[in-house]
Amino acid sequence: EDPWALCKELPEEYEIACARYQPELMRSILGFSTEEIARECMAAGEVVLQEHCVSKLGFEAAWENFESADGAFAFCDSLFSGVAQSQCVTAAAKEFVFQEFPDWEEKSATLCDTLSPTEQAECFRVRQQTIEQYGRAL
Repeated sequence: EDPWALCKELPEEYEIACARYQPELMRSILGFSTEEIARECMAAGEVVLQEHCVSKLGFEAAWENFESADGAFAFCDSLFSGVAQSQCVTAAAKEFVFQEFPDWEEKSATLCDTLSPTEQAECFRVRQQTIEQYGRAL
């Protein structure tokens, strides 16, 4: 069945939260692998669900590879291409800042630097916004 059915039935204001938690439910309840979850992210059918599902996997990329920007990039790169890969990498960079992982300043910038110029600009914008929002000092 459609693992997104519940999210699609919720009022719009709950869709983002649902999309962020759905990958974990796919893993714990449905037994999906990370690769299967990534495929489901791309098949969500709604942009909001897809983007926030991909972002959730970007957060996981940071958590699973907090010692290595290269590892976080490889995680995203192995699951996605194009815009989704950029969304995943940007979310990972954001998570490095938010969690203040060791050397977050360098690692989040390194992640943004892996992207094309246009995507890089968006990644650095999100990074800076997160730095300011959470009072992180460079």
